[in-house]
Amino acid sequence: MFVSGLLGRYELHLTTDSPATTGVEVTVTASLVASDNGSLVLPTSFHFYRFHWIHTPLLLTGKTEEAFSSTIRAVGNTPGDFPVSVWVTAANCWICQPVARSLLVLSITEFLMGNLVVTQNTSLPWPNYLAKTALKISFLLHDPSNFFKTASFLYSWDFGDGTQMITEDSVVYYNYSITGTVTVKLRVVAEWERATPDAGKGVAQRTGDFSTSLKLQETLRGIQVSGPTQLQNFQKMTVTLNFLGSPPLTLCWRLKPECLPLEEGECHPVSVAGTAYNLTYVFREPGDYCFSIRAENVISKTHQYHRIQVWPSSKCHYPFCRATGAAKASPPCRHRHCAATTNSAEAVTSHPSNISLIGIPTGPDRHHHRLTTHSLLPPDSAGATDKQP
Repeated sequence: MFVSGLLGRYELHLTTDSPATTGVEVTVTASLVASDNGSLVLPTSFHFYRFHWIHTPLLLTGKTEEAFSSTIRAVGNTPGDFPVSVWVTAANCWICQPVARSLLVLSITEFLMGNLVVTQNTSLPWPNYLAKTALKISFLLHDPSNFFKTASFLYSWDFGDGTQMITEDSVVYYNYSITGTVTVKLRVVAEWERATPDAGKGVAQRTGDFSTSLKLQETLRGIQVSGPTQLQNFQKMTVTLNFLGSPPLTLCWRLKPECLPLEEGECHPVSVAGTAYNLTYVFREPGDYCFSIRAENVISKTHQYHRIQVWPSSKCHYPFCRATGAAKASPPCRHRHCAATTNSAEAVTSHPSNISLIGIPTGPDRHHHRLTTHSLLPPDSAGATDKQP
């Protein structure tokens, strides 16, 4: 803890190693410095300044004086918050105006003090950790005065997944097989021998409870895509994405003429709270397409592709039909794409949708016909909708 007190040209900085446990020695140091970053030259006389302390009801166990600093050591026998104040005057004038003064509050508790520290051989941001990878969980006792150097310790661990363990070591290694948020709890018991008032010996005990939360996640191992690979234009297509990894995820997708990775800023990210996602799309032009899909969580990212062949429908869809939805009333199609591909398109739809088949045109134009890839419309104009299951 650090506290600064300002009065005129000098500052009084206070530091302490609290919080402390009852009966354990705590240290407070006051240092006099120039208030303008040390540009003033302080007098070099060892006895030029005097430090005045008020620390009751804490019991003073020691005091050390230096040229521009003073350190006290005190013990609190009851728990609570206790103010400690100090001011500095000229050494030969006790009633003079203080050169600087400061105050802090010491916290004394009846429990052990310390911290749980969790580490893993990864560079993930706290408090994210990898599941199915060993974690090192350590308890660090706060005991700057070495009060507990002769004590024996017992550690009771609760890892938050139903597993409990008792050890005499303050460090354990644990491998979680689950994902999600878990809370690690630890109870520490310290025992040591002490003298009793009747000149005998007894056992003293002190306990402490500690906890910390962990977010356990899995790396994204891939994306499973379920959906048709061939269909006719103006048919609604639904593709289901199953993510092999831990949510929450950020999903990004785009239709391309070829299966190429997505560049940064090429699509708008969508937040996905689960491990599955439904994507619905309506193709307006025949051609060869590829869904380029990228998903990522805080740990990793992955890509996947899904090819689609879109064939012309057996009826011509004139602009009037597109606008009014009266496509069924349109006359029979006379376009050469329809005449050349009707038989092959019907043959394709008779096969399972997850098998890619390339239709071969029949008739006199079979050696000259070529199915061309039309320019892609952006998802908004083509009627794409996203839905999480």
